[in-house]
Amino acid sequence: MRSKNQIIIICQSVIIVILIIILLKLNNINNLRKDYLEFNSKSISELSKEQYERVNNYLVYEAKKLNKKPDTISYKKAKKQEAEFKAINEEISRQENLKQYNCDEYTLINSFHEMMSFNNPYEKYDKTSINANNFNDCSIQISVTTKEPKYGWKTFWIFEVYFDASDSKFHMKTIKKDFLG
Repeated sequence: MRSKNQIIIICQSVIIVILIIILLKLNNINNLRKDYLEFNSKSISELSKEQYERVNNYLVYEAKKLNKKPDTISYKKAKKQEAEFKAINEEISRQENLKQYNCDEYTLINSFHEMMSFNNPYEKYDKTSINANNFNDCSIQISVTTKEPKYGWKTFWIFEVYFDASDSKFHMKTIKKDFLG
């Protein structure tokens, strides 16, 4: 009788341990799912490494359940990809801003003529004899020789004309100025 009671107690203990393991596993799966739902909507820069691993663990669990290959990457690689995507998006945005302001050579040269007539009204030059070289996306270098009308003195200039998106205006700065006499 005593051995029967011991066998029953051992069987009950094993069943209790199995049930506890099953409950712990279900609880762990529920916690993984809860963490996945909380963290999945955030970007990688908002997540810690541990939080990102919880998302990956849930994705691995789901893939195993569906008999599929898990589609996960490491935290380091995800950070790198996010930085690359951010840089690409910023460049695309910058290019779109430049297109919006029509930064072609014609517009830059016309802006140069307007700024010259306003800033240096006494420096005369032949508008067809300027030399323009594209310098950047929305920047151009212009070399021109001006002639002062009263004495006929000549000056060789190199200007940079550029568009500044921060104030949405075209600007001009002198790169080089040589008095030729």
